[in-house]
Amino acid sequence: MMSGARTSFSNENQVTVMPFKGRDRYEFLHGDLADISIMDDALKGVTNVVILAGLVGDPITKTYPEASGAINNVGIQKLLTMFKGRGLNKVIFVSTCSNYGLIPDDRLADEAFDLNPLSLYAKAKVA
Repeated sequence: MMSGARTSFSNENQVTVMPFKGRDRYEFLHGDLADISIMDDALKGVTNVVILAGLVGDPITKTYPEASGAINNVGIQKLLTMFKGRGLNKVIFVSTCSNYGLIPDDRLADEAFDLNPLSLYAKAKVA
C-alpha cells in the first residue's frame, strides 16, 4: 500500500497522483503529516516508508517561512517520532544536495561531504 499523508497542492501538482488513482495497491490520503490520527491510520500495515513530504527548495521556503517550519521541521519531526516502535523495515528520507551548501566547481559531492545547509529547506532536512 502506498499512502500520501500531506499534500497541500500549493503548486497545483495534483496531476502527479492522478495516474495512480484506481490502481489496486494505491491509496491516497489527503491530510497533515503532523496529524497523529491520520498518520496512525496511514501507517497501518506499512513496512517501508519513503518520506517525500515537504516544501522543497529555497524560493518556496522563503516565500512561506511559517508553513516551511510547520511542515519541514515540526511535521517531519512528529512523523519520525511516530515511526519508533513500529517495526518498520526501512525509512528513506529524501533530500537534495542543498544539505551540503556551496561546493567548489571542481569537487563532486557525495554523502561523505560535511553538511553545511544554507537555506531554510536544507536546514530543516539536516535537522
